[in-house]
Amino acid sequence: MFVCRPETLLKIKNGIRNAWKEKRRIRAIQETCVIEWKDMIAEAARKGDEGDTIYEWDSYLSIRQHLRSLSKSEKKKKEVVCRGALSAEHRLRISEAIKAKWSDPVRETILEKLPALYLVKCC
Repeated sequence: MFVCRPETLLKIKNGIRNAWKEKRRIRAIQETCVIEWKDMIAEAARKGDEGDTIYEWDSYLSIRQHLRSLSKSEKKKKEVVCRGALSAEHRLRISEAIKAKWSDPVRETILEKLPALYLVKCC
């Protein structure tokens, strides 16, 4: 087995540490260069050349906002239509349905039992 002196081991350790430090520094520089290149390419693509067609880069957002505003206006139109005057026949059907609901004997028995059921569950 090969045995080194402590000074030699310390030199090897420092050499390896410095090599890794240099690799990290180079990698950081390369990453910043790549980021800068990406930004430059994106900016050039946004600006384009003189004869290029102009695209809207935020078109998704503008279309989405436009659709939201349309849906809001459509909802308001529907609300206005729904709030409008009901025909006499429609009002008659509504009132008959409410009367039938309140005069149902099964519903009355359920309503009579509810307070007792509530008291049993709570207390």
